[in-house]
Amino acid sequence: MSADPQRWQRLSQRFEELVDLDGPARDVHLAALAREDAAFARELRAMLQADDIAEGLLDAGIADAAPTVLGRLAGADADTAETAAPPFERVGRFRLLQLLGRGGMGEVWLAQASEQGFVQQVALKLLKRGMDSDEIVRRFERERRILAQLHHPNIASFVDGGLAPDGRPWYAMEHVEGVPIALHARQRALDVRERVALVAQVCDAVAHAQTRLVVHRDLKPSNILVGADGQPHVLDFGIAKLLDDTDDAELTRTGVRALSPAYAAPEQASGEPVSTATDVFSLGVVLYELLTGRLPQQRGSPGADGAITIERPSATVRRADAAQRTQAYGERGQAVERLARHMRGDLDTIVLTALRREPERRYASAAALGEDLRRWLDGKPVRARPDSALYRGTRFVQRHRVGVAAAALVLLSLAIGIGVALHQAGEARAAAAAALVAERHAEEQAEVATAVRDFLLQDVIRAANPLNAQLDITLRDALVAAIPRIHARFAGNPRLEGVVRHNLSESLYMAGARPEGAEQAQVALDTLEAAFGRADADALAVRQMLARLLLARDDLDDARRMYADGLAAIPAGAPARLRLPFEVGLAGVDVETDQEERAIATLERLVPQTEAEFGMTEGVHMDALDHLLRAYSQRERNREAIELAHRTRVALERTHDADHPLIARWLEREAIMLRVTERPDEALPLMQRSFESLRKRLGDDHANVHSTRQQLAALLLDMGRPAEAEPLMRQVHEYRVKEFGPDKEHTWLSGIWYARALQANGKLDQARRLFEDTRAAAERVHGVGAGASLPYVQTYGMFLEQTGDTAAALALRRDLLQQSIVALGEEHPSVPMYAWDVAETLASRREDAALIAFCATWMPRWDAQFDGDSRIVDARAWLARAQDATAKR
Repeated sequence: MSADPQRWQRLSQRFEELVDLDGPARDVHLAALAREDAAFARELRAMLQADDIAEGLLDAGIADAAPTVLGRLAGADADTAETAAPPFERVGRFRLLQLLGRGGMGEVWLAQASEQGFVQQVALKLLKRGMDSDEIVRRFERERRILAQLHHPNIASFVDGGLAPDGRPWYAMEHVEGVPIALHARQRALDVRERVALVAQVCDAVAHAQTRLVVHRDLKPSNILVGADGQPHVLDFGIAKLLDDTDDAELTRTGVRALSPAYAAPEQASGEPVSTATDVFSLGVVLYELLTGRLPQQRGSPGADGAITIERPSATVRRADAAQRTQAYGERGQAVERLARHMRGDLDTIVLTALRREPERRYASAAALGEDLRRWLDGKPVRARPDSALYRGTRFVQRHRVGVAAAALVLLSLAIGIGVALHQAGEARAAAAAALVAERHAEEQAEVATAVRDFLLQDVIRAANPLNAQLDITLRDALVAAIPRIHARFAGNPRLEGVVRHNLSESLYMAGARPEGAEQAQVALDTLEAAFGRADADALAVRQMLARLLLARDDLDDARRMYADGLAAIPAGAPARLRLPFEVGLAGVDVETDQEERAIATLERLVPQTEAEFGMTEGVHMDALDHLLRAYSQRERNREAIELAHRTRVALERTHDADHPLIARWLEREAIMLRVTERPDEALPLMQRSFESLRKRLGDDHANVHSTRQQLAALLLDMGRPAEAEPLMRQVHEYRVKEFGPDKEHTWLSGIWYARALQANGKLDQARRLFEDTRAAAERVHGVGAGASLPYVQTYGMFLEQTGDTAAALALRRDLLQQSIVALGEEHPSVPMYAWDVAETLASRREDAALIAFCATWMPRWDAQFDGDSRIVDARAWLARAQDATAKR
């Protein structure tokens, strides 16, 4: 066997890819390797054959496995998958077709059931003859019990189980045709984002198991197969642990632990208790290997505190030679700096957090790891933080005295201290560039940043009483606990107090403590404005953050006041980047308060400025484009809206990868506008592309994915495809009810679209209940006759009209028209649409005289507003028919 470390690493990697493949598939890969390096292939084959023998020891214990070892050594290749005869014609309802593989404890057969014309193929695992000791049978049955309780699209599912004709236990599971995840990534030359997204899906599957108190304990590439559809499937829960299973310790004692050392967590190797964090470590190894093409290796020597460090993935990629990178990434591997740049920073931190030696310092679960991977994919701040110098210097104290509480405070210090330092450094650079402050002020800002950092990294942590620290303290708890220390520490220095509170508020908000975060932001604003006035740059930054939160929460009056006060405070001649966020925010409030024309005039002026000042993808520019598109749409300036959406999308595609979330966002916007203008055939491929891109990046149950799913369902309804639309809308509405409750507009909108899908599929009673519930909720929240309630009343009137209850529809629509005039004013563009609804019902009821009189009043408004629209064509047809019918009487 080779002593070359690099060759050994390559052998280990290939071994893990092939070890669980069936004989024919394994031979295909070995033959391909032999053509490149015959000696390497021979070594690898020997390792695989040795593993076949050793696996019996691992699964059954030496005493049980010993009788079979000599025979297997003598003829390990004789009984291959190609020649093995089935021991029975049928097992249960399944006919055995082909041996897929053997382990120490069992055999896995491809089997098939045919019942009433339905054919089902499964992987059937059968306990080996001679392996029926009490402990092994208990272990086999436990594996079957674990698999039976797992139901997830990315886990090979349990199908059936029972006893074979000779009394041996068996179970059947979904047969997955695929290749190991690492091989899939290489064969498809997946980019970094695609690999991360794939592991995020695996995290979902493992998280599902963990919510059922199951820890896999043997996650590795060969246990994660990716099918032709690109979906990963987690296999082999053979050594999984039920966290509440009292028999597990006995089962573990009776045999050598079966695990894969290269992917095993440190606590597995040392025999310590396992937890959900154990699977996190293995997932971290898999992710590291997918990103770098190598297994993680120790970097340098253990430190004084015994810690072992692992080289960052970005550094590993940068050190790899061209051949290694090409093997891992194909042609993409030549762009080494691009690869490293994708990994550097947050992705490095995520991987190293998953690979921390101490379980309590890793992600607590696969769900937490998956969430951070998706935050990285979505361009959001990640939860993980790199180790600080302070952490490494005080690790001994933390381990023996402060424990988790001190670790939480380290995260606190990083979350706030680094943000403060960057904030102050950025302010100093901007001040120098704009010549707004003297050089001395810039130096003072650097001193401020240092003072704040020292406080957060040292004083706050030292203030924690290790004797009183709760071992289960969370980051949120630690952040809240830090609030009282700020005023005492910075008494007499409002600059530091305000900046610290601002950064603390953002950390609180991200940690889920939103009320406390908003409160600290307000205290920061009050502190800074009282000491330095409203024009102070730090005060303006806090005000902008508060205003944006208010706008997002639909607190429109408070948002307008906050934006306007900030804009008024900015002195003449100040940099545009101070003024523009407030002007864009005020225009956004105008859009939401039915002042679209004013918003359009403002935003058409601001959009070129925001792009020049901030760049195409920065938040302020994207906000300006979003507000402008919404204003165009609400004023039915559809041609301009489509042009804006298309222009923005094309510009983004020139500078970003095809699956960038901003591109998905603007694909959806363009598709929506095409749908509004009755161009569904053009809209559908754009909407489908947006939906699949978002689902690939964010998973199936993300809020943004549900939003696009709703738009796709609405488009399918427009195209007369309700059978496809209904299940999509059901998913969206169930999510919204769970996420927002019954009294939020998000829930009402999904309820309307779900009701429309039900109606289109003939489920009228269910649809009526949903329409009625939505109208009642809107009127309960906004008030009867309020402008915000009217669209929900309108949809109920449409349902009544379409289902033939025209008397009720006419009464409701007449009342709605009067309410709209009172609430919105007669000149509002929505009022003619409510009038058109009345005309529609008069026409359907053949109330000709009333229709003629009504049209005489409203036709001029319809002509002006609906020019070229099908509604004016309909209205003229109704009027002509009524006049003709009246003339014939």
